[in-house]
Amino acid sequence: MQIRTPWYHGWNMVAICVLIQAGSMGVAVSCFSFFLQDWSREFRMPVSEIILAMTLFSIGCSIWAPIVGGMVQRLPLKRLFTVGVLGIGVAHLAMGLLTAGWQLLLIYPLLFSAAITFSTAIPSQTLISRWFVKRRGLAFSICAVGLVASGILFPPLVVWLLKGVGWRATWWVFGAGIVLVSMLLILFIMRERPLEEEGRAYIIVDTETKHGEPPSAREVLRRRNFWIVVLVFAPILMSNAATMVNLVPFTTSRGVTLGMAAILMGIYNVAAAVGKLGSGVACDRFGTRKPLMMLAFLAMAGVLGLSMASGFVALAIGCATLGLAQGIWVLLAACMVEEFGQQGFPRAYGIISTFTAVANFSPPLIAWLHEQTGEYTSGMSILAALCLCGLVASTFYRRGEQGAELAYAEKKLSAATLS
Repeated sequence: MQIRTPWYHGWNMVAICVLIQAGSMGVAVSCFSFFLQDWSREFRMPVSEIILAMTLFSIGCSIWAPIVGGMVQRLPLKRLFTVGVLGIGVAHLAMGLLTAGWQLLLIYPLLFSAAITFSTAIPSQTLISRWFVKRRGLAFSICAVGLVASGILFPPLVVWLLKGVGWRATWWVFGAGIVLVSMLLILFIMRERPLEEEGRAYIIVDTETKHGEPPSAREVLRRRNFWIVVLVFAPILMSNAATMVNLVPFTTSRGVTLGMAAILMGIYNVAAAVGKLGSGVACDRFGTRKPLMMLAFLAMAGVLGLSMASGFVALAIGCATLGLAQGIWVLLAACMVEEFGQQGFPRAYGIISTFTAVANFSPPLIAWLHEQTGEYTSGMSILAALCLCGLVASTFYRRGEQGAELAYAEKKLSAATLS
């Protein structure tokens, strides 16, 4: 069965990726902070120990990322998405059955890490790279919005369900809905690649085919640009992860109610969506270097502003500024496909995704520093300093040979389309 639409079917692939990623990341990651107080009280665990679940989850994702990156090159993407979505359903069911805090520390690294890696960034961005050359930056950016879309829509629903049915039923309700909607999209709309002649306005024969086999892991790790992107990406992710996981206890410590914290979460995620869309447009127009520098600056300014903020307005400005820096996920994909081409993209993207493990040690460390000192300022100042180092590193990024060839191919495609 093939769905026919008056627009390019590649945009349907983008929409599917947005929805599946939103469901996969929604309650488990974007709304994790809203469950902390209930879990801490019921399981008699300090918040800093509960947040370790996110760190262990990140380590699990880093282990799965290169594996999934390799599988993407060999197996149908629909199969990988299906495995991931079904795993999301099982993990949500298990979360509603928790009886002790230690079980939380197992479910996140063992179930959620595998399921989310199979259903989010690596297969999604790979699917988009197969459907787009022209407007690839924009397509990447819209696709990446799926990573934060749930953070815009889910928090008010989670807060409402928590008050009405409790935290256990909240997990079950979302789990059932996510699996149902995602499986319908995968089975009836998703396609691996465009049909012949279908995407003449968006794809061309990839210039990288003359390079032969995709680069090995060793070749990926030897590229200078790869490590520059890591130095920019890691501090930005550390700042975002530490702030969002600790958002509710952090903002309530500064006089903000739970309902206002949900609004701040929404502001952050709206800004993240804007940042991702803007980053994609900027990549298509200016290349990757300038947007990379801008995102490092925004992350530094955002986390530094939050460290000094008091009151809802100041916190909202800090959340919005830091949220804009989430555009780094678009730059991550754009830089990898620019450096390694479509064939090398899955492996390179899988390898660089392993660095999320390092970045996600920041949430429990920030929580621990707060428990020791009673304030968040010192930890956030450290994160701001690391973002400054990333800003300096971004100035050394240069477009490689593959990126120049792709830019030439895009110009050639645009000329052919106009003619």
